Amino acid sequence: MRGEYRQLQINHHLSLVAILSTLLFLAIANLSAVQAQDTTAAPAGVNLPVGVVSGMLINGTAASTVPVGLTVSLFVRDTSGAVVQKTDTVVQADGSYRFEGVPIAAEYEYVSAVQYRDQVFSSPFLNGDTTTLALNLPIQIFELTEDPSVLKISGTSIQVSVVGQTLELQQVFRFSNSSDRLYTTTTATEDGRYPSVLVTLPPGAQVVSFDNPARYIVSQRDFTVLDTAPVPPGDEHLILLVYVLPYDGSPSLIEQTINYPFDGRAKLLISNDGLQVKSDQLQALGDEKVGDQEYHAFGGTFQIRAGDVLRYELSGGAAPAQSTSASTPSNSILLILTGLIGLATIGLAAALFLRRRQNPAVNADKLINALVQQMEGLDRQHASGQLAHDLWHRQRAALQARLNELMGGEPSDT
Repeated sequence: MRGEYRQLQINHHLSLVAILSTLLFLAIANLSAVQAQDTTAAPAGVNLPVGVVSGMLINGTAASTVPVGLTVSLFVRDTSGAVVQKTDTVVQADGSYRFEGVPIAAEYEYVSAVQYRDQVFSSPFLNGDTTTLALNLPIQIFELTEDPSVLKISGTSIQVSVVGQTLELQQVFRFSNSSDRLYTTTTATEDGRYPSVLVTLPPGAQVVSFDNPARYIVSQRDFTVLDTAPVPPGDEHLILLVYVLPYDGSPSLIEQTINYPFDGRAKLLISNDGLQVKSDQLQALGDEKVGDQEYHAFGGTFQIRAGDVLRYELSGGAAPAQSTSASTPSNSILLILTGLIGLATIGLAAALFLRRRQNPAVNADKLINALVQQMEGLDRQHASGQLAHDLWHRQRAALQARLNELMGGEPSDT
């Protein structure tokens, strides 16, 4: 598996991903993971000047106020990202808070966070200012909504590469929340997380990487990914994931059900010169450079109703089949999937819960055809020795079980 995400022209959004990752850490830790740390003095062995960190809590939901008595936690992180100090204080009646005697270092990062309505809201991250020895860290909180009508997908970008006998797809979704409330659900999963948005992958997809694995719940049976990070108001909720599909170079139809209204730009970036694209939705845009790599770009700006499909066909560009004794790049990727398949069904109940709430329409006939094509691709890889028997059996069984359900039969246990 490649060791990094390509930028996908979203460099200026990576700080948001870091914030969401930290918010998840704070939520899981319940703002107490570092209680054992000294809450008043500088970290041990460090002689630093001290200053003041202050801020205001603002409720961003119309006609709503900041409750009195909320506890604000100040976290100080070193260059490795480790929390070296945590301090708590209580919000004043006017919504303000203040920490005095805080060690200030230019290389340290400072963030304040508060729990409100079982959610964690944070300030921006700021580095220490040794000139003024003062930091202003405002925190905006929101009331909650679980009405999915406030959501839409405002853009997606997909990078596609051929890796051995698989397609590797690196996809970014941008979600938009048109309300002035934080979107989440109020029914927790078994591990205490609250589901938010649901992403459906093309049939047969196997997830191999996320921007933050602890944030997501994968259901391999339904080829869905459930996000547990809430969606804030505005156009700033990103999901980044990498998945693979079996591929031997023959025409492969990729169909992805869109669970929310899509109103924006979709872009497909093809890195392999031999890979061909056919789509009624995505038009050729010419070559595009991302980082130091050239891509063939396809895309368009359009609207898709919830339940409709983003569809394109890929062909060509696959590596030639190898003998069973040969080692191909796809083998290392496929081996990763063995563990994932066994764990993937953990989040099925939560995924189905959210799916029922949003009730996206699905074209069963098209999904059946796509599943059949994926099974045929797996069979070809298995017959040519490119896919180990046990892995082929696991992947095919998941596809067959879903196919049986769609065709009115019983799910397969094999």
